[in-house]
Amino acid sequence: MSSVVVVGAGLAGLAAGTALLTTLTLALASVLPQPRSAVASEVTATVPPAVGLVQNGGVDLIATSPPWQLPSDARPYIAAAGLKMVSPGTAPGFGVHLDIFDGRRRLPVPAGIGSVFVRGAPETSSTVRTTGGSGVIEVVARRGDAPTLGQFFTEWGVPFSATQVGGVTDSGADAWQSFVDGRPVTADPVDIPLTAGAEIELWFGPRSTHPKVIATYHFS
Repeated sequence: MSSVVVVGAGLAGLAAGTALLTTLTLALASVLPQPRSAVASEVTATVPPAVGLVQNGGVDLIATSPPWQLPSDARPYIAAAGLKMVSPGTAPGFGVHLDIFDGRRRLPVPAGIGSVFVRGAPETSSTVRTTGGSGVIEVVARRGDAPTLGQFFTEWGVPFSATQVGGVTDSGADAWQSFVDGRPVTADPVDIPLTAGAEIELWFGPRSTHPKVIATYHFS
């Protein structure tokens, strides 16, 4: 009888020990790092998609804060804009001036938009280009031809719409307004034609504000 009691006590102790070991294992599993594969799958599931990425004609227009840089290779952007290529020495037919304001802050329109550079020198350019930083857009076309402001922004690599320029977008209080020769544009600004001598202004600020805009630009 005593041996049976001893055996029974041993089994009971073994069961109690097993239960304690199981409890400790579960507790450790809750605090120790998960296996790499499990962590990787969890991170992959929670990573958000790229913000501000816009596809246009097979190129990526990435919404960033100003100033907006030039594409590293202008060729695919010029093609996506549907613009033709000319030699950099081709004289422009006419000029258009573009002003971009965030409130009172003028945002730069850099030189080199629409130009293909090789070892730092322009090799060729599109029929819509900038050669200086004054905001003048040179248009190599007859006066009857009118490329659009949307095409210009596409070759620049900057997202552009009635509610967005680059990474600056309409919010509850602020919005983009567009003007040509001092007059407000109610249609889609993407379709604004680049016509000879036009003064185009894009202004971002309070929706209720009627900004004092530039009506004309004196080309040198």
